[in-house]
Amino acid sequence: MPPKLITAKEDVVPGSSHLVPDLKGLSLREVLARITNSDINLKLTGSGFVFLTNPPPGSAWPNENDKKLEIHFSEPLHSEEN
Repeated sequence: MPPKLITAKEDVVPGSSHLVPDLKGLSLREVLARITNSDINLKLTGSGFVFLTNPPPGSAWPNENDKKLEIHFSEPLHSEEN
């Protein structure tokens, strides 16, 4: 049996395009690189790195035909050394 070809859509969520990808900690550039060839519509808020998505990572898409993902970015917190 020949090896299975993996499409860009499957790369977004290894093993399943039916689940919301885990993008936590990624920059906007990294998110766009993973989502570009998918059928996911993005709503972006903030700047920095992904700290929250709605729907949450690993959950099933509420509507398979209209995948909407809200991504909230936040700047990393820096601890001060005393």
